[in-house]
Amino acid sequence: MADHPQIADERPDLSALQRRSLIVGGVGAVLLVIGALLDLDQFFRAYLMGWILWVGVAVGGLALAALHQLSGGTWGMVTRRIFEASARTIPYLALLFIPIAFGMHAIYEWTHADVVAGDALLEHKQPWLNVPFFLVRTAFYLGVWTLLAYFLSRRSVALDHAGDAEDERRVRQFSAIGLMLTVLTVTFAGYDWIMSLEPHWFSSIFGAIVGMGMIVATFTFTILVVSALSNRAPFAGLVTPQIFNDLGSLLLAFTMVWAYLHLSQLVIIWSANIPEEVEWYIHRSEHGWTLVSVALVLFHFALPFVLLLARSVRANRRHISRLAAFLFVMQYVELVWLVRPSLHAEGYPPHWMDFVAPIAIGGIWLALFVRQLRDPLIPLPAIPRLRQRAAEQHGHHHHQSHEAVEGRVT
Repeated sequence: MADHPQIADERPDLSALQRRSLIVGGVGAVLLVIGALLDLDQFFRAYLMGWILWVGVAVGGLALAALHQLSGGTWGMVTRRIFEASARTIPYLALLFIPIAFGMHAIYEWTHADVVAGDALLEHKQPWLNVPFFLVRTAFYLGVWTLLAYFLSRRSVALDHAGDAEDERRVRQFSAIGLMLTVLTVTFAGYDWIMSLEPHWFSSIFGAIVGMGMIVATFTFTILVVSALSNRAPFAGLVTPQIFNDLGSLLLAFTMVWAYLHLSQLVIIWSANIPEEVEWYIHRSEHGWTLVSVALVLFHFALPFVLLLARSVRANRRHISRLAAFLFVMQYVELVWLVRPSLHAEGYPPHWMDFVAPIAIGGIWLALFVRQLRDPLIPLPAIPRLRQRAAEQHGHHHHQSHEAVEGRVT
């Protein structure tokens, strides 16, 4: 480890980004306060979508950090610290849940006693769908994720300093347990926060869809961070086109799984043709939501799928970062598609707070994320391997260029 002290100590200066993020978040927060004074119910509904988006990025970071500890791979050597920093923002996001706790009556119909009293199914679900238990479960989810993020980050950094095979085995064991707990809690959180918006509806796949959406959001955000830092220490010279190619390949895989889960749910529900289940899709095929559904098929799956098949897109920093930014936006569109029709089945035009909420919360979250980026930004044991891969790729390109020159001469 002593061979790389200069790399370990190098850190990009992101203070300007942090200040700008706080300014954007602050301005957005002021606008949301004004919006709350004008339409309190709409504020709570927009805030819910913005909050879930950034919670997804943080929890997805926890899942991906654990996944890399289990699977290894060069792709995680430049992304692991970014995943861990994202996950360490969860305690702050827990504080940002407070407005939702106060606004549950405006969001969830099962919090209305008169609605529950006249509905046999809601009365049957009341032991689960009630405000105190909902808040306890949410606190449990956020608490579990916070503890997992803390211990996983600490053990990951400890491996950089005198970590041996036994330490690595323990980290993998902890990561396996942590990943299982994350998958389980994310599944139930998806049921509670989003699916219960339509409490008569149920899908056993829905939790997996929400979880995979979190993974896609996290991975696209991480690609953007790696791209932004690729020419700055300590990433400069270590992040090669092959790294971006690996990240693009994984993004393609995650996008395909996301599409597969959505298709599976649609086929199962449509073939069963149970009115209580089909109604959820009917809400998303009327009053303008059909266009959003088609846009998700085309721009969240079909177009990225075709583009990510090309190595020229995956391995190119600019191309893959632009596609990642586009997919991140589409991930929020999917979240709006999941939430808004449940609250406005009769059709409801987009409200300006729907756009401000994710930006306001995102500005605050990004400032907190930058604060959580800690040294070393690249795990020290990974540096020799990254250097070797960079040298091999440079040598390969040099050899190809030399052959091309010889070919033109002959």
